[in-house]
Amino acid sequence: MKKRIALIVLLCVTLLMSGGCDLWSTLESVAARLEIYHFESEKYLEQFENNWCYRHLSADMQATYGDLYTAVTDGFETDCIVTTKGDNPVTGEGVEVRLSHTLSPDEVSRLFQAFLYDNPQFFYLDRHYGMNGSQVGDKLYYDRMTLLYSMTAAERKLAKEEIEQVKADILQKAAGVSDEFERELLLHDWLAAHCTYDYAEEPPVEAYTAYGALVKGVAVCEGYARAMQWLLLDSGMPNMPAIGTDLNGESHMWNVVLVDGMPYHLDVTWNDTKDLPRHNYFNLTTAELLLGRQIDDTNIGLPDCTAIDMNFYRKTDCFLVSSDRQTIARTVAREVQSGDTAIELQFDEASYEAAKEFVTSGNPFFKAVETAMGGRDMWSFKLYGDDTNRVLTMIKSEE
Repeated sequence: MKKRIALIVLLCVTLLMSGGCDLWSTLESVAARLEIYHFESEKYLEQFENNWCYRHLSADMQATYGDLYTAVTDGFETDCIVTTKGDNPVTGEGVEVRLSHTLSPDEVSRLFQAFLYDNPQFFYLDRHYGMNGSQVGDKLYYDRMTLLYSMTAAERKLAKEEIEQVKADILQKAAGVSDEFERELLLHDWLAAHCTYDYAEEPPVEAYTAYGALVKGVAVCEGYARAMQWLLLDSGMPNMPAIGTDLNGESHMWNVVLVDGMPYHLDVTWNDTKDLPRHNYFNLTTAELLLGRQIDDTNIGLPDCTAIDMNFYRKTDCFLVSSDRQTIARTVAREVQSGDTAIELQFDEASYEAAKEFVTSGNPFFKAVETAMGGRDMWSFKLYGDDTNRVLTMIKSEE
């Protein structure tokens, strides 16, 4: 409705200037052609109307989002060479999209970010794009965008088939898990085991995509986040990627996921350091996350995460607010007797240092745990301490 109202205003001005004509018949004629001319912006509305970033855009920008979605979806199997405009034009595979509404440069930037972040399935989209429009006075308005691809149509088709093959088994397992925390944990642990961080000085383009993480098994943080996003979405759990910087100023990407209706920060990359199985960054509050990074203010629709119930350590009864040695020993004994060979404990700020001192005390610790297990031997382990998150992780030593 809003699109037709805008069209009426523009057309009325044109008709007045041209001497007029049959207004309503002209409106119907133009409106009938509008959807075709603008790639039918609502053609796939059911597929993206609940997307996280999309829901935080204005009505005009939502329409242009639909333009992009339709163009990319319908052009998946088609090769097309395009050239961006500007001082440094780029020619390559892609698609040129005429937008339903003119947008300012800032709006185009926000539109592309929203579109890119919402849709990990468009893993072949390049991070660069072109735009074309006109200038009115000192203001620029754009009504066309040129999207670039990193793959040909044949490569896109093959890559998608590879991804679906990789995802099939884990998503089938996830479909059988009704509890959202357990489903999230299953997908998280699978991805951490399946993918390794790419430490190359110049990682390939695919390392920044879900394709790199899922098919190649090597990715940087963006690849981890986009893969986790896709897995969660396909298992029915809304989530979005978030961006920021670590305390050294390095860019970073992770996820914000809704678990039982509440948002949490989830970072598979930082949980996969050197393939060490851990959950230090599994469902954090915003306050906890900010202990180790800054959140970029360009994130779209990023909520303040305050819930703690689905935090990994609280949910698994491994969050301790006491440095009492018997309490720690009983908790470790419980985990050992359950068959775990990787024990993770988190402590409140007042208890952490004393707890770490006890766990590293040698014989006093082993004796206390073995007593709690009724005389059963406690296995030797390698200890990893995370002072920022106050986590102690004991990994069973190989025999």
